[in-house]
Amino acid sequence: MGLAAEQMGAPLLKPYMGIKKGKIDSWNTTEGVNFAVAGATALDSSYYLEKGIYNIKTNYTLGVQLNWFMDLLPSICTSPSECKELLGSSLFLVGEIGGNDFNHPLYIGKSVEELRTYVPDVINGISSTISKLIDVGAQTLVVPGNFPIGCNYIYLSMFKTEDVEAYDEIGCLRWLNRFAEYYNKQLFAEINRLQVLHPNVNIIYADYYHAALQVYQSPKQYGFTESLLSACCPPLDLPDKSEGSLDCGRPGGVVCDNPSEYISWDESSSTSSRCFTTIYSFGDSITDTGNLYFDDNTDNHISATQALVLTFPTVYPCRSLEIRATLKILVEAEVFLPRPNRTEPRRVHPRSPPTTELFHFSTRTTTFTFSTTNNFHCAMRIAEQMGIPLLKPYLGIKNGELRDYWKPRREGVNFAVAGATALDPSFFLDKGINDIQTNYSLSVQLDWFMDLLPSICSNSSSGCKEVLGKSLFFVGEIGGNDINHPLFKDTSADEIIRTYVPNVINEISSTINKLIEVGAQTLVVPGNFPLGCSFFYLTKYHTNDMDEYDQAGCLKWLNKLAEYYNHKLYNELNRLQVLHPRTNIIFADYYHAALKLYQSPKLFGE
Repeated sequence: MGLAAEQMGAPLLKPYMGIKKGKIDSWNTTEGVNFAVAGATALDSSYYLEKGIYNIKTNYTLGVQLNWFMDLLPSICTSPSECKELLGSSLFLVGEIGGNDFNHPLYIGKSVEELRTYVPDVINGISSTISKLIDVGAQTLVVPGNFPIGCNYIYLSMFKTEDVEAYDEIGCLRWLNRFAEYYNKQLFAEINRLQVLHPNVNIIYADYYHAALQVYQSPKQYGFTESLLSACCPPLDLPDKSEGSLDCGRPGGVVCDNPSEYISWDESSSTSSRCFTTIYSFGDSITDTGNLYFDDNTDNHISATQALVLTFPTVYPCRSLEIRATLKILVEAEVFLPRPNRTEPRRVHPRSPPTTELFHFSTRTTTFTFSTTNNFHCAMRIAEQMGIPLLKPYLGIKNGELRDYWKPRREGVNFAVAGATALDPSFFLDKGINDIQTNYSLSVQLDWFMDLLPSICSNSSSGCKEVLGKSLFFVGEIGGNDINHPLFKDTSADEIIRTYVPNVINEISSTINKLIEVGAQTLVVPGNFPLGCSFFYLTKYHTNDMDEYDQAGCLKWLNKLAEYYNHKLYNELNRLQVLHPRTNIIFADYYHAALKLYQSPKLFGE
């Protein structure tokens, strides 16, 4: 939690009990609060007592933590409108919670079949908490799933067996990981249901399972040298615990000398870690950091329509876009991904994202200048927020102007070009659209990456997989211009849905597959924006029919088109995630992040 707050430039969280008991007097109402308690469950202890489970460590359940928040709310805000304004610009972490609801029964030998009967109740408890938080004004909530508990040190010790078929190829217990996957699938479905009920709220599922699985699969990539069957501070009652040693955290307890080399701290916790080492970015003007500027073939005398495509995304300010794309990554990275070494506290860019507070429930600026300045800063700040080198544009490296400043194995590259499309220009030419201003489509950008790959990693497959496995890939935002171009020509929404959307998504999917094949393990794939809120489209399709507009003044039919596209892209990413279970494919919901800005601009200083 400290890293997540630090990365966002938000105050470090203080524990509620310390505030309540007066032991912490430096807290003020503009800071967030941590209500999480070690060992907490989502369900009340009475639930487990009825099932003969008496080893619950604490009754500070999720419901109790929510009550603490409600008790503290009058100190945070004084009226419903003030609460909605303040809480609307805060980030709520609802979890990770629920893991202990299964740990306690497993510790006393309850079967997985019985644990499955607990799943609906646990998820209902989490869902109820999310709904109540939304009722008082929460608009951005992160809800983590469970970990791959079959890789957990304590379970590998408790359920050790000579049956090699019980383990997967990395040594984790299959049956326990299957249960965690089952639980996560049910939680994910419930979050989707809540998102439909609350379309103006951002409910983010944090996939801790696949993020952690990467560490267990390749521990040395993340700086861990000890095996799964060891912990820095193992519990007293396991067979490999030294004679006479005490439980972790108690006086005289045995703690290792090199905690950073262990994946497991104690029976259930991971040791702290770092962040991604590099970023590779593909897309259009949202993330172009200078490719258009360094393009020798760019015509300085472009048409008005072409200029619009180049600058169109700037209507979506960077600080809004980053909520889903950056924060989601940071929340997952907090626990599992390598953290940069810093000799002094990171200084946050003065225009930080609007999320200013954290509520936790559960257990360089640059010298380059060009037309799309806001988008340039977006890409720069994503790298800056994560403490990794700023991205240099590929064309600047290729033409030699930046090659001396680029460090191949230590820095990422930006392949995005303003105005780029996912599909090649020939696709649009066949449909009578001949004003595509650049041929730097997604496939061209991918070819650039492949051409540069020998400079990034050795020719061996294993060498590339090691380097790229520690990198973050942004595949987009791309695809927006593929829809903009036909809209500029007054192509109907039905025609775009029928002809363009499937082809765009297939191209993005193909690119993701090819990146995974060479070693990418973490990919962020943004969706489209609420097109109906765009100044250009509001002008082009202006009408006096008020039924065409929603309460924020956006054109309904264009937003429905964007929603349709995002839904199809989301489904395709889910399909790819099933095909590549050890890869983390993250959908970045730019739509709802930007929609919040249009609905409540004053919250974001606009």
